[in-house]
Amino acid sequence: MDGPDFLDVAYNGDKIEFSAKNNLITKFKKDLTEGKVYRISHFAVATNSGFFMASNNEFNINFVERTKVVLEEASLIPMSIFTIKNSEEIRSIGGDYNYLIDMIGLVTNVSKEKQYSKGGYVTRMIELELTDDRGKNQCALFGNYVDVVKGFLSSDGYRMTVVIVQFVKIKTFMGDVVIQNVMNATNVISNSDTEETASFRDG
Repeated sequence: MDGPDFLDVAYNGDKIEFSAKNNLITKFKKDLTEGKVYRISHFAVATNSGFFMASNNEFNINFVERTKVVLEEASLIPMSIFTIKNSEEIRSIGGDYNYLIDMIGLVTNVSKEKQYSKGGYVTRMIELELTDDRGKNQCALFGNYVDVVKGFLSSDGYRMTVVIVQFVKIKTFMGDVVIQNVMNATNVISNSDTEETASFRDG
């Protein structure tokens, strides 16, 4: 919960978005660790809405002052939940989709680092070409995500590198449908030991 005001939580194989206002993030941040299982009580329920939603559940859950978070031992909760969409599905959705999605692909090209300017703000940018069995998609990554990409490229190069990008938005960028990071929310995971990566390599 370093930046975004949402927490994506898996339950019974599905996901729901938990939201916390800025003044509550510090309170709950110390109690939550990604990959752990918690029993959460005393919260508010609202309709799921917003510009970019991490879950397509009809509802979301809001942390309030009275919310309680207790660590649990629960082996039946899946530890790796992705909302994978293939390249064909992404292209068919088109630009400016309101739900964040995940994609897995083989890195088949990497652009040089660029400077991108919009509204007087300049940031660094790099593009990955991700390829799956349905085609290719460009993935535009900005800011600190450039360093994440450079980190795994420096050790592995990009040949045979399988990447999962989690919590990315579908956008129209320079006339093309692409996926793009959300600052402080997107995860870029390379050559992981997840079931999704193993299945992708075997497929």
